Amino acid sequence: MKRIDTVYETVRELCDKQLINGKCTGVSAYEVAKLLNLQRTNVSADLNRLCKEGKLIKIEGKPVLFKINNGFEENVNQNNLLSEEFNNLIGYDASLKGPILAAQAAIVYPPRGLNTLIVGETGVGKSMFAELMYRYAKKIGHISPNGEFITFNCADYANNPQLLISQLFGVKKGAYTGADRDRDGLVAKADGGILFLDEVHRLPPEGQEMLFTLMDKGMYKALGEVDNTRKANVLIICATTENPESALLKTFVRRIPVLIKLPPLRERTLKERYELLKFFLKNEATRIGRYIIVSANALKSLLLYDCTNNVGGLKSDIQLACARAFLTSTMKGLSSVELRSADLPEYVRIALRYVNGKEAQLREMGIGENEIIFKGNETIEVTPSTNIENEPSIYDMIDNKRKELIEKGLSSEEINFLIGVDINSYFRRFIGRFDSINNDELYKIVDKQLVETVRSFLSEASKNLDRLFASKTFFGLCIHLSSTMERMKKGLPIVNYQLEEIQKSHPEEYKEALKLKDMIKQEWDIELPDDEVGYIAMFLTLEDTIDENTHVGVVVAMHGSSTASSMVDVVNKLLGVSHAKGYDMPLDQKPEEALLRLKDLIISANNGKGVILLYDMGSFGMMGDVIYEETGIPIRSMDMVSTPIALEATRKALFNTTLDEVFDALKLSSGYDSRIQLDVRREKSSQDSIILSVCATGLGSAVKLRNYVEDRIDLKGIEILPLGVTNREVFINKIKDIKYNKEIIAVIGSINPGLYDIPFFSAADIFRKERLSELQYLIDSSCFKNDIYKNMEDVLEKEMSLYDVDFLMREIKTIIITIGEVINRKIDDDTSVGIILHIACLVEKMLKDSSYHNTMKEDVKKRIIQGNEEIYERLQGIFNSIEEHYNIKIGEDEILYLMDIIL
Repeated sequence: MKRIDTVYETVRELCDKQLINGKCTGVSAYEVAKLLNLQRTNVSADLNRLCKEGKLIKIEGKPVLFKINNGFEENVNQNNLLSEEFNNLIGYDASLKGPILAAQAAIVYPPRGLNTLIVGETGVGKSMFAELMYRYAKKIGHISPNGEFITFNCADYANNPQLLISQLFGVKKGAYTGADRDRDGLVAKADGGILFLDEVHRLPPEGQEMLFTLMDKGMYKALGEVDNTRKANVLIICATTENPESALLKTFVRRIPVLIKLPPLRERTLKERYELLKFFLKNEATRIGRYIIVSANALKSLLLYDCTNNVGGLKSDIQLACARAFLTSTMKGLSSVELRSADLPEYVRIALRYVNGKEAQLREMGIGENEIIFKGNETIEVTPSTNIENEPSIYDMIDNKRKELIEKGLSSEEINFLIGVDINSYFRRFIGRFDSINNDELYKIVDKQLVETVRSFLSEASKNLDRLFASKTFFGLCIHLSSTMERMKKGLPIVNYQLEEIQKSHPEEYKEALKLKDMIKQEWDIELPDDEVGYIAMFLTLEDTIDENTHVGVVVAMHGSSTASSMVDVVNKLLGVSHAKGYDMPLDQKPEEALLRLKDLIISANNGKGVILLYDMGSFGMMGDVIYEETGIPIRSMDMVSTPIALEATRKALFNTTLDEVFDALKLSSGYDSRIQLDVRREKSSQDSIILSVCATGLGSAVKLRNYVEDRIDLKGIEILPLGVTNREVFINKIKDIKYNKEIIAVIGSINPGLYDIPFFSAADIFRKERLSELQYLIDSSCFKNDIYKNMEDVLEKEMSLYDVDFLMREIKTIIITIGEVINRKIDDDTSVGIILHIACLVEKMLKDSSYHNTMKEDVKKRIIQGNEEIYERLQGIFNSIEEHYNIKIGEDEILYLMDIIL
């Protein structure tokens, strides 16, 4: 064995002996040399070499000590160390595994750890993660026992360097008027511990530079100190919501070797989100000292809604819902708290519209239709009673639910929506109770003739639908029909809020259900209403299992840099899935290369049922045929691509339907005729402006309204995009996505977005001549303004030595729109031209000379900012995309120049 290997094994043995007796503090070169009878200088050289190779950890001091470095400070495995610290984090073995390993490496790295930058959106838990790193460091003895975790929010002193120095580094007596004594700063308090710099992107460049000496050498000076230099053993952890490359000095980022990115909630697994939900609900149950009973639909909503503020936002929404439920339950005199869908904010419960695409995954996690009780550290699933004699009917459920929702003050639209969702849940819950009953029990409560009628009906339906029905479906339908017929005899109403959706989504089942209606009429002379036929059809669909792995695939292919991907992003967000896939074909890409890329995407999208290919123009349709010949994957192609079409295709694909059923439904449903096909082809015209036609009653109404307007005014090539949206919150989110690439001239229809910069024309307005004239004026003005942008782009390309002028123009246009939103008015054409020229000239000069920047006198700065502080604050970071693309740094004075132009 080589000497260096012998030295390493000796250190391991000595460390193991120390661990047996307690804690491994390390061994010295003298101890190893004496044990091996070797020269101390040779052993010392070997030990230092082993440190460089990462096999040992060197602990500075007298004497210098060495320990085994197996990725942790103590000679124990990863799971044992994590059990008390990071192992308590939900997702420690999944989405947070990488960040945790990076955090451990940063803490244990000799001699005193590595400075770390934690990056993540608001609410992902950056502050908590930094504190866990501190606890971990303290536990393994890598910081002193008295070392503290000191937090400093950089936003507090971002624009006052003198206060920044005094807060961080302390003040020397006499440094300024009023400094009557020496005062330590936060660095001194953090000596031997960790200094956490939150919102570090808010530090100005000079503020970042102040930390260089501390980070490099562990040295600093207090404010007013000239000769004396202080020392501090401080590990720095920073946190930011911004891109470090654009928000921080490169020289600052270079001094932080470890970058940890915490994932947003949308990138974490559904299982992790469920664990977070349970954790927060248990905490609330403990806090209020009561059980919290959560309905299945409320649980699904919290699991699936788009939580923009991540884990922090999820926690806040749960607390709000629990507070509402607590108030209702207390008023009812209940000992427990019943949390229902109606207790959730509207933007949370809207997720129930898209639960179908996740049903299989939810079932795998054990989330069905039963309530869950949260109490202390327990979660208990409530299994309903199987006493079928006292089984409440669907109509009892509807009546009770309606009364409850009316008491909570919900609108009629919201009440109908929630009852419709509950009907779906009710049927799955209802038939789940009849696994163990037999015919004798059934005959006690259902007329034997009715039982035989249902048996005969299901036998025929099984053949026609090519489907086998379980006994629980048979028992459930018998009991339901019995209660329905009793209800009709009493003259009570039969209402089905899902009838239209059932007829549309399950036409074959509805057709079969009509046959049972005829059988009931012949045998009992009872005329079942269509609403009841809808319920019967639902029984015929209950055997369908929505499996994400067997859906028809959806691929959107379009020309341009981000056209298809933007569209499928909107579609997937609205439906709460990741099903649709987009392919952006660069305009200069060769068809052969595009074919290969598209083929790979279609192969990945195919789950055994084929793929719907939606495209904008050109050879994509032909490519679908070629790919089918090469792969054998069934493909149906449509040159009808638009957001509504992609949305409808994905929604249809999420049902357990065939490729041809989805394809035929796209051609026939919701007014998708040849005229729409022609209109959609205009979407990729040279115009950047669109009009939205929005109706709460569905896409078909929006299409008809669009057609009416097109026949009466000159659109000048501008597209009217029809949308069927029933919820304003969803509509606002869609507007945000659309505005990224296009200007929305106006909204026509039944949902008013209520935004200052988007005029609204109601359906009634469209039938008034004077309002149509106003819409025509907006179209004419928009075309004129788009001409300005196009002309300016031509000027810049001819007169300036800029590259990617089209990118620069898009970003400047975004900046102008943003400024308009901030100051609450549109920017006029002359001002827009001035802003375009100013920014373009600035970028050109900085590309030629990276040190170039405009400077503004302090008195002018104060004049511009005074009274406009909020505008100045909201415009911070407006140049980030341009800076990153051109690799330049635009000073904050430029924001003031823009403010001077517009104000």
